[in-house]
Amino acid sequence: MHWRYVAPATADWRTLRQTAHLVNTASNENIQKMQSIAGSQFTQFMDIIALCNDFVDQNGQSFGDVSGWGTNRVLVIDSLTGLSKMARKIRAGSKPILTQPDWGVSMALLQEVVDTLVNGLFCHFVLTAHVEREVDEVTGASRVMVSTLGRKLAPVLPVNFSEVVMAKRVQGQFFWSTDEYDADLKGNYLPTASRIQPSFTPLLAEWSRRGGAVASEAPAAWQPTR
Repeated sequence: MHWRYVAPATADWRTLRQTAHLVNTASNENIQKMQSIAGSQFTQFMDIIALCNDFVDQNGQSFGDVSGWGTNRVLVIDSLTGLSKMARKIRAGSKPILTQPDWGVSMALLQEVVDTLVNGLFCHFVLTAHVEREVDEVTGASRVMVSTLGRKLAPVLPVNFSEVVMAKRVQGQFFWSTDEYDADLKGNYLPTASRIQPSFTPLLAEWSRRGGAVASEAPAAWQPTR
């Protein structure tokens, strides 16, 4: 396993003091009009993109562009929660009040990157996420969805994934579920069931049975022009 830790987007004490001073002295309107607060400190989202372009692990070993990886590898990002915070802060920094355009830009940027990770990679890709309850704007019912920016992004992000599973604990045992009446889930290679053993082995076995083949690199036609 090769990993790389990108520190969460957090403000230093000087920035927090500056932000608190603005909250104490400036109007909400003036704060909203600001481009960002200490925006140069919050480049973690760009760091994630740079790692995808050239993945360098904890030991300094380079594995190149993840879009060139084959199906013998799995890229895992843990988690959407941190990625969402980074997407928000790269736009607004530590600004406490975001305008609708601020939210819109952050959401569009996050969706673009997730879509590229799902649709632009030849290797397997896993994205973990926390959950929260949102109102389904189609049915009007309350449903459990991934926790991310805004209300309109949560139903959109899982669309291109083949599997969307919920991890749960039942009587001290952990399971995956693709069948919860109030959650936005789906199974393609996994069955529709509420107590699936939490293992990627059956998923990959079914992928292989349907014609999936192990390859050490992405086909030349798949890889983008660099």
